[in-house]
Amino acid sequence: EMLPSLDNFISYGSDVIKQRPNYKGMILDIYTTAMRSEQLGEADRVNACKLIESFLLNLRGDVDDALPPVIQQSLQVLNTEATLALRLANLGTLVNAGLYNPAAALQIMERTEPGAARTFFEKWFEALRAEKGFARVHDLKLSIMTMCALLEVDASAIPATLQEGWITIVSTALEVFKKLPQAVESKLAQYYYISTPPYFYS
Repeated sequence: EMLPSLDNFISYGSDVIKQRPNYKGMILDIYTTAMRSEQLGEADRVNACKLIESFLLNLRGDVDDALPPVIQQSLQVLNTEATLALRLANLGTLVNAGLYNPAAALQIMERTEPGAARTFFEKWFEALRAEKGFARVHDLKLSIMTMCALLEVDASAIPATLQEGWITIVSTALEVFKKLPQAVESKLAQYYYISTPPYFYS
């Protein structure tokens, strides 16, 4: 119930939040509490992922301190049994972290758990190709932007476990570009159907 309001605060009040470390801390605390609390369920964790996604996207460059705990928390969920919705939302958090600061995100992943960056890439690319995976326009656009950001990373910052298959980013990006028009068309068709009065079809 809090997510829409909090998302609006972050989206439209980002300039204020940037100046208030305590506000940033509160948002990060909401995320970590929702992800760890035994009193909350997977639906709450999905919403927490959506919240932190808005946080990273709207405050890019101003919440560097939040990146390690967000990535560390996401990696804990990455290899656990969870619903499809939570797995995708959690993957989305890591993709957002990669867009926020690609070199730092890769380093944090490897420091947290050696080989974690490779595992993330495998699950991310799998979700992009799966029938029930990253199919939304937002997911595809975010993935393309993150891949482009990753391709700009200096070779010295790429983990050794990723260097051999780094070029697959290019081929995967091309696949996503091909899927994007269909996703946009599907979204427009859905919007048109919802917004058109029923009598139009009679």
